Amino acid sequence: MTHMRVSIGGVKREVSDLVNRVAYGRERIVLTSRGKPKAAIVSMDDWGVPQKLYQLDVCFV
Repeated sequence: MTHMRVSIGGVKREVSDLVNRVAYGRERIVLTSRGKPKAAIVSMDDWGVPQKLYQLDVCFV
């Protein structure tokens, strides 16, 4: 699985391509603002892992 960083401005221009790369290309996209990570785009498969942990009420310290 690959990682890539994209500025918020880049997301505005390329959102459709980025979503397809995540959904079908098994990539993870880190969104940056002024060079600092702010958020991520992940596939629904990747999203499901932490959601299952939340449902189990698992707490990490």
